[in-house]
Formats: sequence, structure tokens, C-alpha cells
Amino acid sequence: MLSQGDRRRLEELADHLQANDPEFAEGLRTGHPTPPRDDRRWPVVAAGLLAATTFLIALATLSLLLTFAGLFGLGWAVIAYRERVRRAHHWTTRPQWRRLS
Repeated sequence: MLSQGDRRRLEELADHLQANDPEFAEGLRTGHPTPPRDDRRWPVVAAGLLAATTFLIALATLSLLLTFAGLFGLGWAVIAYRERVRRAHHWTTRPQWRRLS
């Protein structure tokens, strides 16, 4: 059960979302929210798949140059994908790495 303050804050958030992005708010109501239009991850995913394929071919042919190219491409794809997700969700701060101990 929500308290009066929590209920009021939730209604304020709903009103703010409805005012700023009515299409997204309607999608949340229906259960099918639309992704942001500027969310373009497919080029990064395609580059990551190409890098993974390059890396696998390099392992099969024992090519040192292709191995480094594939690893570099995979690293770039992971970092670029994370940046695009961060930008698409309007995260203003970078996540902090926490120790598992």
C-alpha cells in the first residue's frame, strides 16, 4: 500500500511524463512503449557481429593480425553499445563500478 506522499509523487511523475512525451505514456498504458527515435543500436550490433566473426576466423587461421583486429572491434562495439544505451535512456551520470567484496 502506498502512502499519501508516495501516491502524490507517483501522480506528479505520471503527469510530467504525459506532458513531456504523450506517445510514450500511452505506450506504457497499453503495455507496448515505443523506443526513442534516436535509439540507433543496430549499426553497433552489426559491427560487433562482424568483429566476432573476424575473431573466430582469426582463431581458425591462427592469424595474429586478425586476432587483434577482432578483439579491438569487439571492445569498441561493447563500449559504443553501452554509450548508445546510456544516451538513449538519457542517463546523465556514468555508472560507478562497485567491488564485489
